[in-house]
Amino acid sequence: MNKKSILILLAVGIVLVSVLFWRTAQAPVVSNGNQALSESEIEAERELLETPVTDPVAKPQPPQEVVPSETTPLRPVAPIVQSGCQISGCSSQLCVDARFGDMATTCEWREEYACYQTAQCERQPDGACGWTLSAELQSCLADSNSLRL
Repeated sequence: MNKKSILILLAVGIVLVSVLFWRTAQAPVVSNGNQALSESEIEAERELLETPVTDPVAKPQPPQEVVPSETTPLRPVAPIVQSGCQISGCSSQLCVDARFGDMATTCEWREEYACYQTAQCERQPDGACGWTLSAELQSCLADSNSLRL
């Protein structure tokens, strides 16, 4: 093969790679069912998701006092952040990293959740957030017939 043939093949290869790269860069990023969304459609969807939803029919309700019982959490609604950890979950049963915000859970009540109402949610020696296993918490969990920590 002579120099001219090699240069032509190299030029054709570069053109093909450039075209493939350009087409890939222009391709839609997200798929919506069978149709792909363009960048502008993705941005429009993102704006819709960030727009607060208001119900024009709903009327503001005065705040209601919550009286703690066996089925309602005793913790305040606003998260308390201590050493970068916060209490989360519908029944205040989770101790999570505050950087991730409030965690959604199913709203159920288990006996062991009452044990966490007075427990310390804080960063543990391994660096993760968790409940500090004091003697009081361990006793309470044992009394509630729970092995969950």
